Amino acid sequence: MPAPNGTAQATVPAAVPVRWSVRFFFVWLILLAVWEVIIRSGLHTGLFLPAPSAIIASLTSLIRDGTLVRHLAFTISRIIMGLVGGAIAVLLMMASGLVPERATPCSQGVPCSVEQISWFGFLTLPLLSVLAFSAIIALLLMTHFKASK
Repeated sequence: MPAPNGTAQATVPAAVPVRWSVRFFFVWLILLAVWEVIIRSGLHTGLFLPAPSAIIASLTSLIRDGTLVRHLAFTISRIIMGLVGGAIAVLLMMASGLVPERATPCSQGVPCSVEQISWFGFLTLPLLSVLAFSAIIALLLMTHFKASK
């Protein structure tokens, strides 16, 4: 006798099949091999994207030296100091009255629910800000490389 509507036990789909995980592994293995061949053949310098073998060699030397642990400790301590500093700054701003107690998002200024700028049907405010920051970064990099010559 079938169960009444809405009371049947739900079946949970199986996890990712083994063939997908093996395929995933082989796709990444092929990509890494192609990457290694491109660097080794000289088609690319590997300055910003070194060969996987170079990355593994650097990682093993950092682990052997013990410098990886030291660098990770410094990085984690800086992250924690930034979080604590930011929390202190927010608490001080709230205590001084710079941030109202009942601050609501999008209550003043540019609202989040209305499209303010739409040029050519696809250039919205977030995309324009991404483009502006990308242009700034590109100009900074060009200035840096021009100055280093």
